[in-house]
Amino acid sequence: MQTPQPQGTSDLDVMALVLLRRHITRVREAGCPLLLALRSDPLGEWCVEVVGYGLDLLGYSATSEVDALGLVATGRVRRLDLAVELTGDLAAAAAACGIDLACVVCRNGAVAWKAFAGAEPLEMPAPDDGLLLDCLRRSLGASTPPPTHSPALLEGPLWAARLAAVARGSAARLSWAQVEACRPPAPPKPPRCAGSARAEALLATWEHLRVAAGAGGVTSVWFPRREHCEWMDAGMFSRWVVASIPSPTDMAAALRSHLEPQAARRFYHELTRIVAG
Repeated sequence: MQTPQPQGTSDLDVMALVLLRRHITRVREAGCPLLLALRSDPLGEWCVEVVGYGLDLLGYSATSEVDALGLVATGRVRRLDLAVELTGDLAAAAAACGIDLACVVCRNGAVAWKAFAGAEPLEMPAPDDGLLLDCLRRSLGASTPPPTHSPALLEGPLWAARLAAVARGSAARLSWAQVEACRPPAPPKPPRCAGSARAEALLATWEHLRVAAGAGGVTSVWFPRREHCEWMDAGMFSRWVVASIPSPTDMAAALRSHLEPQAARRFYHELTRIVAG
């Protein structure tokens, strides 16, 4: 298959639509996403090659000849925050049984996204970030968006993990003094600053954690496997870790029956304070 080489966002949209229409039937039959490699030939046209169905994108690296990656998949739209009301095409997508979508990511960072609910196109802008885009960008050796959360968020789940281990060995509910005694040293915090200086500090702190995790120097159930830590960059690593951390409500609820009532309340408030920064 050859189509004119996309030069801008609108051309990439056309490419995403071509890939979706050509491959979605087989994707539905296979029941898993399809990864495609796009190469630009000397005549300025795209050559599209099937890489495989249902591949684990974590750790995948495209060869240097690949100029872009495309992914064709089925999916669903759902609200992560029940307080947010979906409108327009997002509401229609959420009400549909499922959606068909195609995403194209170029080495230069350009992204195109096409989605349909049945035969109806969904006018949804291409996302800026997310696990799928992070994986496709890292597969091309491209950078992902920088971190936006502080690694200090790790203090809460590390504390909860220590507390759970102590609670399992205690027949009585734990007091606040015992809860405080389980508190781990705070994870590294970037210096207090604003603007670009804060962004650089966050990047450096998460990169330090990522390198240490990849080398096996620091471990956590919320970290990816070592080889995946090495493959990620600081931005993707930070989003993976933050997305893996339970909420303060979930952490406190899991331990409530093991703590004295006052200790349980103080523990929950401390967790929310950590998240608030």
